[in-house]
Amino acid sequence: MDVTFHREAGRAYYALARRPDGVVVHLRGGSYNRFEPPLPHDIAHLVVERQLDLERGVWGTLEAGGLFPLASVHAGRQKPRASARGKDITKANSLDLNVAEVAVAAVCMIVHGELPHDDRAITRLTGHRRPSTLTPQAIPPLADRLREAAWQWRGVPVGGTLTLAWRA
Repeated sequence: MDVTFHREAGRAYYALARRPDGVVVHLRGGSYNRFEPPLPHDIAHLVVERQLDLERGVWGTLEAGGLFPLASVHAGRQKPRASARGKDITKANSLDLNVAEVAVAAVCMIVHGELPHDDRAITRLTGHRRPSTLTPQAIPPLADRLREAAWQWRGVPVGGTLTLAWRA
């Protein structure tokens, strides 16, 4: 699934994700993770979820047909009962969505704050919501990918786009 992030004036942005079934989902963004240069929260999700194989986080849930408050169908024809199915998918993925939120926050704090990334520090930041793939060895490549994405985003002018691939 390709996800195109659209830069708007100020710190506003939104994403359009074309699901495998042809439906395009609009995700309203706006929040950023503390990072230098600033990184949209939803780009951080895409990078971290993809790298840690979190298949039922934000992007995996949207790809599977789930929706949540900031996401809506933008274009394309949905199958019958898609709305009810989408709610069921989101509900079934609720724990995984929470784990993804915790993982993104922890990784961004570690990378941005240049905090230690040993097992103890990661566990302190994630608690019982730590995904098994979030290991000390996973942090350096995640840091590289997050920094790369942040610099790519910095180069996008107002009205421009950045397309990233989500692969569960």
